[in-house]
Amino acid sequence: MTIPLDSHAGPSRPKTTVQDVSSFLHPSFYHTDVRPSQLPSLQPEIIVVGAGIAGTAIAYGLASTGRSILLLERDLSEPDRIVGELLQPGGVAALHRLGLQGCLEGIDATPVEGYCVVLGERRVKIPYPMLEKYVNGTSSQTVDISHSPSHQNDTKSNGLHQVVEKEKLSNGHANDNGHVNGNGHSNGNGHPDRNEHPNDLKTSDEQSQTWYVESFSGHKEGRSFHHGRLITSLRQACYSAPNLTVIEATVRDLITCEHTSRIIGVTAAFKSTEPALFTDLTQSTDMDKEKESATTTVVRNIYAPLTIIADGLFSKFRNLPGLKLPTPIFRSHFVGVILKDVSLPIDKYGTVCLTPSGPVLLYQIGWKAREIRMLVDVAGKLPSVADGSLKQHIIDNYLPHLPLELHSAVQDALDTQRLRTMPNSFLPPAQQASSPSSLQGAILIGDAWNMRHPLTGGGMTVAFADAVLLTEYLRPCPGLPEGREGLEDWAVIGERVRKWFWRRKHLAAVVNILSVALYDLFGGANEDLAILREGCFKYFELGGECVAGPVGLLSA
Repeated sequence: MTIPLDSHAGPSRPKTTVQDVSSFLHPSFYHTDVRPSQLPSLQPEIIVVGAGIAGTAIAYGLASTGRSILLLERDLSEPDRIVGELLQPGGVAALHRLGLQGCLEGIDATPVEGYCVVLGERRVKIPYPMLEKYVNGTSSQTVDISHSPSHQNDTKSNGLHQVVEKEKLSNGHANDNGHVNGNGHSNGNGHPDRNEHPNDLKTSDEQSQTWYVESFSGHKEGRSFHHGRLITSLRQACYSAPNLTVIEATVRDLITCEHTSRIIGVTAAFKSTEPALFTDLTQSTDMDKEKESATTTVVRNIYAPLTIIADGLFSKFRNLPGLKLPTPIFRSHFVGVILKDVSLPIDKYGTVCLTPSGPVLLYQIGWKAREIRMLVDVAGKLPSVADGSLKQHIIDNYLPHLPLELHSAVQDALDTQRLRTMPNSFLPPAQQASSPSSLQGAILIGDAWNMRHPLTGGGMTVAFADAVLLTEYLRPCPGLPEGREGLEDWAVIGERVRKWFWRRKHLAAVVNILSVALYDLFGGANEDLAILREGCFKYFELGGECVAGPVGLLSA
């Protein structure tokens, strides 16, 4: 199937023009290999819709394999969200495999070494799994890099120590070459050999690889941070990546081939500044010649043999013909504030407070800034924010059950900050490309396709791990040659999408099921669930395998 390059088509709309594209490209576009004047002839192999967690990861991963990628994002300014702020160790490892480990630096991220669960006056410490320490595979050594000149301006200057870890990984996410360079990161981009076929990839249980982690303790470590800062860091990596073009544009619709019903591209709208016209330029002053600008909308059709949709929680593409996704199930709301200049019950440990009304999460998102995010889970109808009902609901039903040393900071945050809310939903993943009548030419990933309750902080880990696997299945290889023509055989792509769906279950199914089970246990308000919560807490108090097993699943 031959896919047309471009058509300046689109619905008739006010002030819609086709013009020089240099006026609507994001400034960072100039870091790519494509000049603005070349966009009309741009022929991406893959279009990625959405530059959030999943979109940036898959775009960067596929571009690293040599694929030509166009990444479209509605708003490239830094987002401000209250979720997506804690990355489990498995997600950190997946970033390494994608070659994006540097994105966790310079964003004031905090190391996370495990969880502290609080029930009344009782507390139980649940550390992430320990790792054996190796340097060159022979001896145990901790290398202090806290005073290294090259790390003075990033998170490693927090006094972190670098530990090179090696163990039998349960999730299979780690760098592949096993070499260490001066900054502790693997050489290269973290991808396997380009000649490796996806069918030849070893399962996670068969892989013994090297783990790189900055650690005081020698545990696997996660990271917590401001969500928007990580997104900006990921986008910056995409701006400078070869084979990857990033443009700010709103994807209005997908283009369907009238003969095959296959998705062959997108219709996107770009905001553009257009010079205003002057009726009498001879009388204009030097100031006039700077010319006022008017904002117009430029609508373009952009074509590619494959479109990856990663437009997030509020995706508008879930009801596409041939895509049989269930309706997201609303579970609760998170209400978020930031506590300042206060310490968690256990430093560098995410805290889960079990209250009769629902769980409360606390974790540090600013290492130097000493900022702690508090998320209060509110089930059912959310009380009004405007009339103060929500604030009073938290004070009456949650605050008395939080650690006493946090009460003053929580009260201050409730009194001085706007209460931020975010819905929590569950969306089980439906198999894509499952039959000849299924959607063709497009793949959904990330929250657009699969969501779980964020109580366990597994969403970003699943998204990054999906990007690792899907990159391997879509990279150039004998079955999928380089170039647009190599991606036009949907029978081949569909087979790989189906294999990806089953292979991702090793991690994704565990995280999804764990999130549902723990939220049902910790979020339930009836007496029977209170008894089960008490039993679960006593189980954790036994220590040993009683905490190692659950946290091993959580940290995968």
